[in-house]
Amino acid sequence: MSDQYESYVFDHSRGWMSLDIYYEPGLNVATLNHTGHISVKQGDSRYVGTWIDRLRDCKPIALHTFLVENEKIPALFQPCVYDDRDSPSAIGGSGCLCRKSMTDPITGLPVVREHYRTVSGNIESWTYKTITSRGLPEGRTVRSLIVDKHEFWMRDDASGELHFLPRTDSSGYGIGYGGGGPYTLCQMIEQLVESDGANSTPVRWRDEPNGALATWARNDEINHQGEYTIKELRSMIRYPTTTPSRPPPSGRGPPVLTAGRELANAAAGPGVSLGDFGDDHAAAAVPGPRRTRPLLRRQLRRHA
Repeated sequence: MSDQYESYVFDHSRGWMSLDIYYEPGLNVATLNHTGHISVKQGDSRYVGTWIDRLRDCKPIALHTFLVENEKIPALFQPCVYDDRDSPSAIGGSGCLCRKSMTDPITGLPVVREHYRTVSGNIESWTYKTITSRGLPEGRTVRSLIVDKHEFWMRDDASGELHFLPRTDSSGYGIGYGGGGPYTLCQMIEQLVESDGANSTPVRWRDEPNGALATWARNDEINHQGEYTIKELRSMIRYPTTTPSRPPPSGRGPPVLTAGRELANAAAGPGVSLGDFGDDHAAAAVPGPRRTRPLLRRQLRRHA
């Protein structure tokens, strides 16, 4: 052990979920290393609902304390206002700020359910906080990657179970903008494709992602939500001008059509090829005529 820090590894009885606890003696510093913290709310999406349905109540253990603020740790041991109107976590006999310890029976990971209820009861919500695993068990593979409303998931090919896409707090995922989140997501997609779904551990630093994949991930004009198989993800890297068609999420409108060079050429009219204007303009043309036509008009005037 180093005299500057100690690292403990927690091994779940299933033998595959592990995380590092980093602790500096004398400095009151303790953190979970190499794991990403997750926060979702009941009602966020059907995927969140599926995950919440499998959670089970349990007694608080040390790992649950990493998921709440220090001053809220006592709330893990206090009843909800629905169970005791005089609970220390109750407010005015009907409001509540309790915390409940739970566990994910599939992974063994700790979960904390945060209850927020106003005294009048007109506002009430349940927020679930947890951490991601370090990846699927050895020998298991990822069937698909899911882009949800506000979250990213993977599906176990053997069991079909949902898991949060593994990450670290310093490298979260994002979609539909030009920041680092989409960049990290692209790196994870490439890692999954290269390993045929076998490597789902949090990504380390890699080379810049595939250009076509990065263009898709950062595009803010298309609906990215959906479940993508490894085959579909691979096709997005091999064929940069197209992306697989996605069915609309339940309760939503028609799918947003993505487009590449073919759609841009069609919008330009006969006898004009977007290839005349270079790849940068091809990327700028995605997803379709709304951006393609003004771009092509400018280019056509320039070539006239």
